[in-house]
Amino acid sequence: MANSAYLKFKQAEEADRDPALYLEAQDLYFDCANWLRMALSHNSDIRDAHFLMGKLYEKGLSVDHNLKTAFECYSKAASLGHSKAHLKIGNSYYTGIKE
Repeated sequence: MANSAYLKFKQAEEADRDPALYLEAQDLYFDCANWLRMALSHNSDIRDAHFLMGKLYEKGLSVDHNLKTAFECYSKAASLGHSKAHLKIGNSYYTGIKE
């Protein structure tokens, strides 16, 4: 399930580069968020899913823009050993955006 979410996210990023595909990109981000929620409901220890969910919240892609929730997702991913999540946490402290 997390792999499907990652695939949808990558497809959405690609579609997002073309203004003509804006609506398709939004649909793909929505599908990505749904796949992530489903994956995390079955197993809450998927670090990549938490990290990707953090990206969605950070950028407001198909979910409400919420930096606090993004920070929480990155924190969970970092606690599970996701290296890029550690960078996001450090950046959040550096810029003053933290829980």
